[in-house]
This record gives sequence, C-alpha cells and structure tokens, in this order.
Amino acid sequence: MPDDKSFMSKAKKLLATAALIVLGPLCIVTGYKELSNTRKLQAHGQKAEAQVVDGYKYRRKLTTSYHLTISFQTATGQSVRRSVSVRGDDYEKGQADRRATVYYLPEEPEICAVGETVETKFGTLLAGIAMFCGGIFLAVTFKRPADHHEAAQVVAKEFGKLCVNQHEYGPANLKEFKNLDLGWYDTSRQRLEGLGFGFLQDVENLTASRNNPGMKAFLRVHLGRSGTAIGALFHIKPGFLLRVIGAKESRVVSLDTEFSNGHWVSTGNAEASGALASPPEVDNLQLPAATPIEAVAQAHETRVAKFMAKYPEAQPVQFHNIDEVLQAENRQQAIKAAFRQSHGLSKGELERIVGTTSQDVARIHAESQLLREEQKSRAA
Repeated sequence: MPDDKSFMSKAKKLLATAALIVLGPLCIVTGYKELSNTRKLQAHGQKAEAQVVDGYKYRRKLTTSYHLTISFQTATGQSVRRSVSVRGDDYEKGQADRRATVYYLPEEPEICAVGETVETKFGTLLAGIAMFCGGIFLAVTFKRPADHHEAAQVVAKEFGKLCVNQHEYGPANLKEFKNLDLGWYDTSRQRLEGLGFGFLQDVENLTASRNNPGMKAFLRVHLGRSGTAIGALFHIKPGFLLRVIGAKESRVVSLDTEFSNGHWVSTGNAEASGALASPPEVDNLQLPAATPIEAVAQAHETRVAKFMAKYPEAQPVQFHNIDEVLQAENRQQAIKAAFRQSHGLSKGELERIVGTTSQDVARIHAESQLLREEQKSRAA
C-alpha cells in the first residue's frame, strides 16, 4: 500500500492538472468577454453620472480589489444597479463623493465601467492562458498519474470528516487569524447588526481546524429574529497547497433557524457547498458567493415564512446565549452526519465536487464505496 506522503503528492498533482485544464479555458472565455466589453465601451459607451450605493474591498497579501455598487439612469430612462470592479483611486473618490462617472453600452446598460476613462482589461485573459498552459504542461510531464485506489482512499478519508457527529468549539484568539480579512469581518458584522442581528462571540471550530489545518477560520456568531436566527460569518483562506489543488478563498455568511419539529432552514452564500445533498430535515439553500448579506437575510426571512406556512405546528426555537447556539449547531451536525453515514457519497456528488464527469471519477467513486463497506465491516 503506498504511503500517505507519496499518495498525497500524486493526488495533488493530478487534481492540480485537472483544475488548471478546466479552469484555464473558463478564465480565457471570461477574460475575452471582459476585454471585448471594455473595447465596446471605449468605442461607443455613453457617459452618465451614477450614485454610489455601497462599496467594499478585499485585501489580499499583495493586492487589494475594490468594488462599488452604483445606480444610474440611461439616456432612455432605464434604471440600472450594478456592482463593478474599480481602481483604488476611483473607489476612494466614489466613497467620498457618493457619486461616480460611469460608461455604459446603450444596447446593454448592465455592461458598464466606472471612471473618467475606460481602461482596457486583459488580466483575466492572460491568467486563463497561463493556467491552461500550466495544466497542459503538467499533463504532458505527469507520466504516472495517481492510482484509482489511492485516489479513492483520499475520498474515503475526506468523507469520514463529514460523518463526525459533534464538533468542539472554543473562543477564537484573533491574533492567530491575522491572515484572514478581519476588515471584512468587522464590516459584515456592522451590516448584520444593521439587519437586527446582535453580535454574540467569535469562536473557533476546533474540530474543523484539526481536520483541516490549512483552512483554519473562526466564526463570528450573531443572533437575529428575536433570537430565532443564528448568523455566522467566516472567511476561508486555504493555504498554498490547498489552493494548488483547487480550493478557493471564500467569505461566507450563513443563517440558520431551528424549528420545534427538529427541522432546519439554512440560507447562505457558500454556493460550492451545494455540491453535497442535504438531509430531509435541513432545507438548505446556498446562493452565489457574491450575494450581498442583505439579500441572504431577505431570502432567509422569506424561506422561514414559507416553512412556517407549510408546517404551522412548528415553531422557531429561541436562543439566548452562545452555549445554546453551539448546542443547536451540534444538533444540526448530528443530523447531517447521520444522513451522510447512511447516504454515503453518491457518484453525482463526487462529480459536482470534482467539476467533471468521466470514467476516472466513476472508478474512483466505486473504489471509495468498496473502502467504505470494508470500514463498516471492520467496525461491526
């Protein structure tokens, strides 16, 4: 049996190859559209004055990206509201003046750019070309791909983490999380508080940190809807090796409401987690990652109301402190773990996680199922 170090090295290289070959063309297509749109705006874009509604910035180790949410009217009176990427100086000016100059396409006003001039954007296109070339290089030089049985072992190991019934939590020491976007945590806390979600505590999921040391994060926990809606904020920033195999950085807002009949309504913007099916007791909806906190909260409120209309005998459970909240989260975790233990990991779920369908994925899934049955037999 190959050792863990050898297997992980081969598995990471295999996944990196697949990720680059799949994501490269996607970035090329996106980048080409971006470049084409900027050229159209430069050629015949119309100028207008826009109101700056909101803004946010993402700080990374070497760079910071800036975004403004703007609202404007076209020459024909059409109202447009968009979130657009901007330069740092345009961001600061827009936040200060609450107004900005915008160029838009008359035939498609949603395509627009902020600034006194329209810059040519080709960064995404170049990144896509580099990623695709890198993936081809790895594919050509990777003469010994990972064995299906070895790949199945990794799938089985990761599956086991989903079957943990209870998670251990502890207070979060923010000095240990300086790599995360603490500014985003603070801004998002203010936005949640503006929606009536009071701050409770910063906590670390110690079980998740032990299982995934390269993706440590803390939860900023809130309570809303008169103590019946749990709000959690967390920024996941994978380490270098995890990013190589396709793990993505994400800033997540998650809202949960437990009901007296043991069911849950969960709403968030962790779209990638939707690859896994949810148990019948958890009505889960994950919106796109760029969904604003206010939209997530509105969607959750609507879904809770629909659930209560469907099950009038069920009442939302009210919480008063962090201990009650964490106990409730472990009740949900137990439901998810029991479902995963009985349901397993389907081939469709594995295909959604990997992002492709192939005979290789089917073979890996079949091998992982055999390993799971062997583990169950040994446990019995």
